[in-house]
Amino acid sequence: RAEGRGRHTTTGVCRLLGATVGVATTGVAGPEPQDGRPVGTVFVAVAWGGEARVVELRLQGSRDAIRSETVSASVRLASSLVDGSGAPAEASEDSGPGAR
Repeated sequence: RAEGRGRHTTTGVCRLLGATVGVATTGVAGPEPQDGRPVGTVFVAVAWGGEARVVELRLQGSRDAIRSETVSASVRLASSLVDGSGAPAEASEDSGPGAR
């Protein structure tokens, strides 16, 4: 599943590269649904300090808007883990332009 791949990718990046923080994204930016998932379904995974967090987003908008919001959500989630708040900083909420 996409969620498991994201978690595995982030922890693998940290281990392989000796990185402190690992970030991975996967999903469907469009223009068509893929593998039974609707356009705008995105998973953002961040690993830091032995912890990995994965959130699912349901975004709407153009392909570019979905990709842009995915990057923003990735930064928010990584920041929330690194600063110790643990809150996904709205990344777990449906977000983005015209979110459902």
